[in-house]
Amino acid sequence: TLVGGDVVLLYASKYHDISTVVNISGRFDLKKGIEERLGKDFMERVQKDGFIDVRNK
Repeated sequence: TLVGGDVVLLYASKYHDISTVVNISGRFDLKKGIEERLGKDFMERVQKDGFIDVRNK
């Protein structure tokens, strides 16, 4: 059974009426900000590459 984000990705790959899929997860420790987790240059990387490849540190 597909649930949550899986359904969204499947729909977006099958029907091309969605141009952008944004993954928002509440599983992270939100005491830290985006910059602390993704780096100071995260917006530049998004603009350059179109995405951020998040890996475990």
